[in-house]
Amino acid sequence: MNPTEETVRKLEVQLNINLGMPFEMKPGKVVYLRPKNEFQQKVSREFVRIGLDNSSVYSSPFEIVGKESFSVITKPLQDSEKEIQTIKRLSKMFSSIAVFIAKRSSEKSIEGVPILLEEELPEIRSSHELVKIIEEKTA
Repeated sequence: MNPTEETVRKLEVQLNINLGMPFEMKPGKVVYLRPKNEFQQKVSREFVRIGLDNSSVYSSPFEIVGKESFSVITKPLQDSEKEIQTIKRLSKMFSSIAVFIAKRSSEKSIEGVPILLEEELPEIRSSHELVKIIEEKTA
């Protein structure tokens, strides 16, 4: 509601924008964006099934953001060191769990960011089970 100066500075750096003008955030209606591609549609549908409220995201380093008692930022796995570091920084800044979704991977995680296989999603029964799987992959 009233971000600290430190939070505003972090956002300015990460988003490469100037938030120097005074502003006041007002609670508003929650808006969910429609999936823009097959990846967002599939992952969003699976998250809803397991009870994780989520929305597709446009024009950001990640594809889906989910929220329950924790938030999850999801991105398809790509081999870009810059994207990996960006996802890690955003996850830390927003106290969120970052997850890569991959069609295939022999790794459990990349630099501490867990990798879930697309084929694993239908087997997950709850958001609590998702968190447990994520924790196991980063242990």
